[in-house]
Amino acid sequence: MAAPPDAVKSKRHKCSQCAYSSDLLKDLVRHVRTHSGERPFKCEVEGCGFAATQQSWLKSHTRVHTGERPFVCEVEGCNYAASRRHMLVLHVRSHTGERPYVCAVEGCAFSARSKSKLTAHTRTHTGERPYACKVEGCGYAAARLDHLRAHARVCEGAGRCRGTAAARGGRLLLGAAAAFAAAQPAFVVEAQAVPASERVDI
Repeated sequence: MAAPPDAVKSKRHKCSQCAYSSDLLKDLVRHVRTHSGERPFKCEVEGCGFAATQQSWLKSHTRVHTGERPFVCEVEGCNYAASRRHMLVLHVRSHTGERPYVCAVEGCAFSARSKSKLTAHTRTHTGERPYACKVEGCGYAAARLDHLRAHARVCEGAGRCRGTAAARGGRLLLGAAAAFAAAQPAFVVEAQAVPASERVDI
C-alpha cells in the first residue's frame, strides 16, 4: 500500500521556531543559526570581522582577500570572472537575456535576473521599507539596502542625520524661504544722472 501524500512530503528534521524542515540534520543545524545569530566560521585575516553561518560562505569570502576569481564566463570575448558561482550565474543572464523572476502583481511586466532584484521591486507595490536608519530620532527607511547605505554616508559626512526631526525642519524652513523669495516681484531701480547743482559733497 502506498504511503499517503502527506507522509511522502514530510521531512524528519523540523525547526522549532518556523516552518523550515529538512531531511538532513546538517541543513537544519545551518538553518537554526539564522535564528540564533551564531556565526562560528570566522575570517582569520587580521582586522577582518567577517563571520559566517556556513563554512562554504567563509571560503567564498576569503577570495575577497586573495583576489581569486575561479568562476570564469565562457562567452567569447567576455573577460568576466567571479569569486562566487552564483555571481557567474547572474552574469551569464546578461548575455542570454534570461529574467526568470517575474513580478506577480497583475498588470506589472517587471522581471529580473535575480531574486533579490525582484524582492526589491515588489516593495514598490507593497510600500515595505525594511531598512531603517539607526540614528536616534531619524525616521528614514528604505526599500533597498544600498539606499540606506547611501543615506548613512550623507548623514556621517554632514555630522548629523538628514532624517532627524531637526534636520527635516531645517530643510522645510529653507525650502519655504526659497519659495517665498521666488514668489516676490522683482524691483528694478533705474539710475538717473543728478544735476551738478544738486550734488552734495560729503
